[in-house]
Amino acid sequence: MSGIETLPPERTVESVAEVACAEAHVSSDNTVEGGHFLQRSLGPAIVGVSVIAAAGKLSGFAEKVVIAKYFGTAPEADVYFAVMGLVWSLVYFVRELLIPTLLPVFRGAMGKHSDLTRVLFRTVFMTVLALLTGIALTVATASRTVAGLALPGFGLAESAATSRLIRVVAPGAVCLGMLAVTYTCLNARKRFVASAFGDALFKLLLVGGLLALLPRMRLDAPGPVIAAAALIAVAVHLFFLPERRSLVRKAPGVSASPHLRKMLRLMAPLFLGAAFSHVSVLVDNLLASHMPRGQLSHLAYGKKLVDAAVLIGPVAVATVVYSHLTHLCSEGRMNEVRRLTGQTARLLIYIAVPMACLIAALRLPLVRMLFERGKFDAASSAGTAAALFVYSLGLVAFALEAFLVYCFFAMSDTKTPVFAGIVFVLIDIVLAVALLERWQYLGIAAAFVVSKTAKVACLAFLLRRKIGGAWHASST
Repeated sequence: MSGIETLPPERTVESVAEVACAEAHVSSDNTVEGGHFLQRSLGPAIVGVSVIAAAGKLSGFAEKVVIAKYFGTAPEADVYFAVMGLVWSLVYFVRELLIPTLLPVFRGAMGKHSDLTRVLFRTVFMTVLALLTGIALTVATASRTVAGLALPGFGLAESAATSRLIRVVAPGAVCLGMLAVTYTCLNARKRFVASAFGDALFKLLLVGGLLALLPRMRLDAPGPVIAAAALIAVAVHLFFLPERRSLVRKAPGVSASPHLRKMLRLMAPLFLGAAFSHVSVLVDNLLASHMPRGQLSHLAYGKKLVDAAVLIGPVAVATVVYSHLTHLCSEGRMNEVRRLTGQTARLLIYIAVPMACLIAALRLPLVRMLFERGKFDAASSAGTAAALFVYSLGLVAFALEAFLVYCFFAMSDTKTPVFAGIVFVLIDIVLAVALLERWQYLGIAAAFVVSKTAKVACLAFLLRRKIGGAWHASST
């Protein structure tokens, strides 16, 4: 499971990771040997990606600080994190389907008829808009049923608040889906700064809007804030997209049907894996709704801190290396793949181990410094620090997971990581149910850590068998 509000490491890569995937071809003329490439050429790129990731994550983290100030770990915070977990699951599900399907197809269309990308963009944009609008209307209309099914342990007051918040944020979820489309097309055009700027602007506007409206509107504030921030970000993206004119005027005489069929063929094997991976968020919410109030929030705050550490450090390394691995695998240079894989794995461990020790040792002062103000009191700090300690035990696994998944993707093997993900999500659910009664919310965190660690061990074993001796390769 993904720890209530955030996603597993392979899906917490946000803008930077997806940009790195989009740039996988950039290294096609780079002939630096794998081991030396990591030392000589990836260093500046890793630093740059880390800085961008840190800047983007800072705005997202500020949202949690605002929620901590006004809601602490009160029932309102539980409701907010549960509903936003559902919203972000839907948004990331859309991104997970668009990035590996729309991006390569759109890029291929750019070299053909000048109007083809306009037709393709218009068709995808309108299709996603229609589908998400239908989903949003259905969920909003049946919000009480959705709240009861997803969070059966909530009391009457919390269920009513959850139902209302679902209705309020439904339009914002549609706007975020549009942002995913424009983001992908900008990356296909290599306008990475523009796409990243739109994402960062959304997060900044979200924080500013919550600061302004939460004191007066409480749980009614997130809906209009998310919708307005996402619409502004979409408008910024459209400003940089030549295809924006196609939204009001369709290009005549051009058919994108073959490209759309190619998208669907690419999407088919991804759909099941992407959908199943989000089951963990639903189960997290379901189990957490039966726990004493505040424990769901402890998990969300603690997981956010660990996610920030993983994204800024290890994931930045993994996403940069992934670009070069894709090129090496495409040319069959497996000796260099083995060297680069071994070096990167060791580097990630060297980064993650001291980071995990530091977070575990300083968990309470860290939580107090970041969150303890307003409604977030000493009891909230103690509960969050306990969750943070458990999550910190899995930081090495979290750091390696994204990289191992990327190694399989670089070799055009999507089945192995998807199958492993499904198996270990099931293990996670079983462990969480078994540990919940005895350890409460810490049982959910422990199940997440154990399942991720087992998944990483399994992927490492399978990768070693696939490419041979990856963890014993010479660094020279």
